[in-house]
Amino acid sequence: MRGHGRKGALFERLLREPPRDIDTLLMEGSSLGRLDPDRTFPSEDEIEARLVALFTEAPGMALVAASAQNIDRVVSLYRAAKRTGRTLILDLYAAAVLAATGNPRIPQSNWPGVAVFVPHHQRAHVKRTGRVDLLTAHGHNRAYAEDLPALAPRVARLFRHSLLADLDRAG
Repeated sequence: MRGHGRKGALFERLLREPPRDIDTLLMEGSSLGRLDPDRTFPSEDEIEARLVALFTEAPGMALVAASAQNIDRVVSLYRAAKRTGRTLILDLYAAAVLAATGNPRIPQSNWPGVAVFVPHHQRAHVKRTGRVDLLTAHGHNRAYAEDLPALAPRVARLFRHSLLADLDRAG
């Protein structure tokens, strides 16, 4: 729940009408103190608009470094990809995180405009742990390494450093 996130109205309502009869509220505050007092974080709408501009300008694969657990950001990324005619490529972990929300309005691996690329370290994990169910659940729109060079100009990739070796190998 972030004041500048997609559900900012929920945050504002919490401030206006706090729940009654609670003893403790646990909060994560990774952003506290990261901005000067006179500045604010951009809204997810502003971030989406910036992504649209960048995706429009980018001649190749657009890599966006963000946490798969930042659902608001993944939604912004998906919406920007859709607005620019790009396919959003997730990895298996991100696809599983989005599915775990149980929210049918959050982008899912079987949606049009979404693909799943399973990097080597995740394929090894699936083999080691026998979690073939993850591949089955998220294999509807697979993207494979040999497809990436041709797809590059038409995709946006949720990216983490651990995926770099697979992109390098794919050219």
